[in-house]
Amino acid sequence: MSAGGRSRAAALALLIGVIVILGALVIVPTAFHWSRTGAIIEESRLKTQRAERRSEEAQTLADTKNAWNSFASQQRAGFVLAQTDDEGIAVTSDRVRNLFTQFNGSLNSLSGEATDAPREGVRKLTIETTGVLPRENLAPFLTALESEPAFLIISDFKARTRSTDQLSISFTADVFRLLESDA
Repeated sequence: MSAGGRSRAAALALLIGVIVILGALVIVPTAFHWSRTGAIIEESRLKTQRAERRSEEAQTLADTKNAWNSFASQQRAGFVLAQTDDEGIAVTSDRVRNLFTQFNGSLNSLSGEATDAPREGVRKLTIETTGVLPRENLAPFLTALESEPAFLIISDFKARTRSTDQLSISFTADVFRLLESDA
């Protein structure tokens, strides 16, 4: 190759080298900046999602608290709403029967009686129950039994294994009725 051809080839190689070096000086920082920016964007997105979840949870909690405060401020909250003891026992008995049905159980016996409560103006209705429930439905059954108005307060509870997946249960629960003329 001639000297002119070699100097052109060297100049061309030098030009390509300079372009590669300048390209690397521009592309590498840009790529690094983009990856860092991407990480910042992803982190910001996750923070925003967490904040939105917390906001939704806070709203749910506030709604639940407001509903409870509204319920608890009612004068008759948690009491069985019935005009007579017999009606109160019937309403409560129907609720217990429905819960046994809802949770695939069977009711063996159910009885109720009224007694004076320790507070004036309130009557205590005691319900005694025996039945059979699937083992996996015991916790949801008890939760439903005690968590909805009129509140049943279980004072005695027994569960015995009847078969591998069935339990014989018996319980005594109290519910309270206000003694009001307009109950």
